[in-house]
Amino acid sequence: MSNNIKLVLPYHYIQKFKTKKDKKIMVALNWYRNVNFFLNNQIKKYYYELVREQMTGFKYDKLQLYRIDYKLYYSNERSDMMNVIAVIDKYLQDALQKVELVEEDNVEHCKEINCIVAGRDNENPRVEIEISEVIK
Repeated sequence: MSNNIKLVLPYHYIQKFKTKKDKKIMVALNWYRNVNFFLNNQIKKYYYELVREQMTGFKYDKLQLYRIDYKLYYSNERSDMMNVIAVIDKYLQDALQKVELVEEDNVEHCKEINCIVAGRDNENPRVEIEISEVIK
C-alpha cells in the first residue's frame, strides 16, 4: 500500500423518531455502557456505511500490520478524548474488517494507536483518522 488511508467520522449520531423530536447522541463510553443492543447495532451500521462510502473508489491492499492515528476535534472543552476514541475505534475497526482492509483487529495485526486532541470545532466536531501500514 503506497498511501495512507484517511477517514473522517463524526462522534455524534442523530437518532430519528417518528413521534417526537430527534435526539443527538454523543457516541462515547458513557453512552455505550448503557445503550440497548438495537440502537448499538443501528449506530454500528451507520459507522460502517460512513467508512465504506469514504473508501469507495480507492484501491488498497489488505493490511497485515497497521497503525491508526486519531485526531479529535471537540465541540465542548469538557469532552473526554478517550471516552470518544474508544467507541469510535471499536466501530471503525469492525468496519475495517467488514470492508476487508484488515484481516483482524486484534493485537497481532493492529500494532499501534495514537490519539491527540487537535482542537476545537463547534460547527463540525469529528475524529480525523489515518490508517497506515506497519512494515516489519
